[in-house]
Amino acid sequence: MKRIGFFLTFILLSAGVSLFAQADLDEPSFFDTQDSSTVVENTDVAGTVDFLAEDAPITISEQQVLSVLWNIDPSVSAEPMELTALLTLVQAAVSDTPQTMPDTANLPSGVLNNPYYRESLRYKALAEDAFEYGDYDAAATYAAEALKNAQLSYDYINLQLTIKSAKDALVAAKSRLDWATSIGADKTYPKQYSAAQTAYGEASQALTEERWQASLAASQRVLDALASVQQLDPLPARYTVRPWAQTKDCFWNISGYAFVYGDPTKWKLLYEKNKSKLRQPDNPNLIHPGLVLDIPSLYGEVREGMWVAGRAYAPLPKAK
Repeated sequence: MKRIGFFLTFILLSAGVSLFAQADLDEPSFFDTQDSSTVVENTDVAGTVDFLAEDAPITISEQQVLSVLWNIDPSVSAEPMELTALLTLVQAAVSDTPQTMPDTANLPSGVLNNPYYRESLRYKALAEDAFEYGDYDAAATYAAEALKNAQLSYDYINLQLTIKSAKDALVAAKSRLDWATSIGADKTYPKQYSAAQTAYGEASQALTEERWQASLAASQRVLDALASVQQLDPLPARYTVRPWAQTKDCFWNISGYAFVYGDPTKWKLLYEKNKSKLRQPDNPNLIHPGLVLDIPSLYGEVREGMWVAGRAYAPLPKAK
């Protein structure tokens, strides 16, 4: 019965290990920040991976099987092992793995054929040999080590995917920020542009410090801040009064234009700035067509040039 149980274990183990990577790949060719010669040295006896600062989540079934297999005591005979329960846990881990494995299509072969994966294959071969010779205690120990290293390979692949995602996101954030700079978003969308600049600095710093998830989040904030930015002209700094019969231009109505203040109650600001130009400076109700009004900044927004009918202007920033 024990032989049959272990035989089933190795069938499942063979299927499970193959899910973590592909055999017969080239030697490691990791991302430019990785050193394959030091990876295995970063693990302790309990299987904890020091460099996994932000681990991918482990499914419940995987955690269960690892908690059983990683704590097998080689000094205890395999005879009393609950093989049926053990096989159930292994089957659960194997069944869940396809749903939780990352998309490795764009990863270098060296990431898939990593030291943990190769170690899992080595232990698998040792387990098979020990089983053939009838040394079931050794076979159980080697099988546990094979599964442990397969899980470490899985975590390592997830880490490399996270690193790649963080780098790609930073490139995308920089591209968007450069575009915003090129269209003068610092003037047309000063609040959004400033937020994007700050977030980009945080993303770059986090990437340098190998805080991958923090870098990803900050890069996304760059894109979010600039999502509504369009190629628009800055708000105008001057406006030419048009005839009353056509536009009903007065300080009240002009202040209500979206490219001025979008609020007619701000007319006094416009009047005080331009009263010296009026024919009757003390009479804000009397303005004449052709008068060029200066439009003072309301919220610190950048303004420049003359208003041109039909031109798309940046939105007025909200009150601080």
